[in-house]
Amino acid sequence: MVFSLVACNSNDEGKDILNPYFTGKVVEIYDKSCLIEVTDIGNGHFAVGDKVVVSTDITNCPIYSVGDYLTISFDGKVAESYPPQILKVFMISKADGDVEVAKEDTSTKTDGHTETTNKDSNPDSTQGDTTPKTEGVAETSKSQDDENSKSNSSTKGEQNDNIDIEVIDATFTMQQYASIKYWLYTPENPKKDMPLIVYLHGGSGKGDDLELITAVDGFPQYVKDKKVCPDAYIIMPQVSSDYKGWGDIKANLMKLINFVKTEYKIDENKISLTGHSMGGTGTWQLALAYPNTFSAIAPLSGSVKFTDANISKLKNTPVWAIVGEVDKIVDPSSSISFIEELQKINPKAKITVITGADHFAVPTSYLSGEYNIVSWLIEQ
Repeated sequence: MVFSLVACNSNDEGKDILNPYFTGKVVEIYDKSCLIEVTDIGNGHFAVGDKVVVSTDITNCPIYSVGDYLTISFDGKVAESYPPQILKVFMISKADGDVEVAKEDTSTKTDGHTETTNKDSNPDSTQGDTTPKTEGVAETSKSQDDENSKSNSSTKGEQNDNIDIEVIDATFTMQQYASIKYWLYTPENPKKDMPLIVYLHGGSGKGDDLELITAVDGFPQYVKDKKVCPDAYIIMPQVSSDYKGWGDIKANLMKLINFVKTEYKIDENKISLTGHSMGGTGTWQLALAYPNTFSAIAPLSGSVKFTDANISKLKNTPVWAIVGEVDKIVDPSSSISFIEELQKINPKAKITVITGADHFAVPTSYLSGEYNIVSWLIEQ
């Protein structure tokens, strides 16, 4: 059972009326809001499994993390969007997830994760196991792994000893450099002096399981499913749950980029940067911290601080910001006003406001032939 405080109002007769409420699991965290998957319907406004964006901009909101269970008391009004949004919240309290609901929820949502875990895809993420990933996979299917390792070696040459690698297919692999885990997309027929695209995930991808990135972020899914197959390398690193966002690990992130540039003989004049939501904000942050490093940047649904110094730092960088017209998670005006000012000194700065699009619809623009974002990044 779930025990938590729920706010009440009183009617004209002085009787308490229970406000609409429900309990759910936090699956993604934004600025002043979060995405919750309903696990207990409360008094019936949602169904189990529904995902709802909830404003957390209230007094005495508890500190919470992805995976925590929260009980939400609100005014009963739900904004029409996908996912639906609750803007007026009376109270948020932490709750213990019901054991049966939590188990059912996990088996329904994460069967793929369970299978991957059973195959030791990430052995050092639990119980302090320090066995190298390649050895852990070999114990499960040694002959298959030997073949995959040979195939991967023929693609990228001699393997660096500092990297743990698990082959998913010929072009999509799990990698780790120092403390940063990342996905690596290797194009067909790789050769010297190819471009590199760096993708930064959103808030729901934080953690120690790389499968989170491909499960919840649009662009990594498109790459893994071969819906996006550019003639370029792509790296998709992961922020540990120990950090708030990309700005906290930007120095280590640059070390990873420089390593990949050297290891795969990347054209240093063709390293571009993109990301959505927290990753869009991270794209702005990294480009501003290391101006003139990236050949182009494409921040999607990100937030950027408007200052004269920041405008000046990007005067020579091709920038394409993309936002949703009705985004209620990250205010699109941040990118709009920044680009409008940047365009005064940078003719290669532009912005696209997608009509009718909310925060969660913007990543589909990576697939759109109307925009061709990936091709644009490579061409700059």
